[in-house]
Amino acid sequence: MKTKKTLLLMISILCMPFMHAQNIPNAVDFLPEPPGNSSMQYVNDMIQYYGGKAERDSELGQQAAQDMPIQLSTYTKAFSQILGFEISESNTPAIYNLFDVGLRIGEMAAEIPQNYYQRTRPYSRFDEHTLVPSDENKYAAVGSYPSVPAMMGWLCALMLTEVCPSLQNQVLVRGYEFGRSSVISGYNWNSDLYAGRLLASAILSRLHSQSSYNAWVADAKSEYERKANNYYLSRADENELDDTPYIATENLPDATRFLPGPPDSTSMQFGYDIIQHMDGKNRRNTSEGATA
Repeated sequence: MKTKKTLLLMISILCMPFMHAQNIPNAVDFLPEPPGNSSMQYVNDMIQYYGGKAERDSELGQQAAQDMPIQLSTYTKAFSQILGFEISESNTPAIYNLFDVGLRIGEMAAEIPQNYYQRTRPYSRFDEHTLVPSDENKYAAVGSYPSVPAMMGWLCALMLTEVCPSLQNQVLVRGYEFGRSSVISGYNWNSDLYAGRLLASAILSRLHSQSSYNAWVADAKSEYERKANNYYLSRADENELDDTPYIATENLPDATRFLPGPPDSTSMQFGYDIIQHMDGKNRRNTSEGATA
């Protein structure tokens, strides 16, 4: 019975209209270009690269190495630790299916801007080794913008918050960490991460336009509740079950748990913010200013 259900899920994926390339969000149309090598943001990228490199011998470095393989098992293993049970095709086929769809579509969506911009990866730029040398040849000719690890970590996290709202903060923290891991590993620039997470949000929005995907989310939520034996079920989950558009303030995601703090006034990022402010100020009398 389980084999039959899995087969039906795979047929649904292959027949899903969204799977056609022309229906995938084109990040080239809505993401900004990667920063030029003479920009302040690129200087910040360099600083973040060397900062990440210094963390390779730490616990963050160990996690970064585990986060780097862009394969389904990387994400199922990471989020299984939060759910408290194994996410796998045999144990949780509905949740596993969401991750599988996310990886398939995410890779296709990322390939468009990667091929268009062909941004050189940090380790190639500086001719240095990464935290995971075995993959260097594989990705040397693949553009770094946007970051696929950041995109996939965030996409899986967003998907999973719909399945288990009571664990949303823990899930979002873990999803956000995948981006930082790719900087520590030396495979992505810091600015690649923001582009990856924005693309993940666009993909999820597009997925929700498909009735089949929404049905899969409902199946995954039911599966989670059965597997957890209601142990994790809290008021946050109960509020989700009543299908109302209102969420109590205390049940909203706590951004202080997963977003980094604002840049310090002595940081390079703050310097970049000032330059962006001045640039924006100079555009106020233009058509862009009228739009603003």
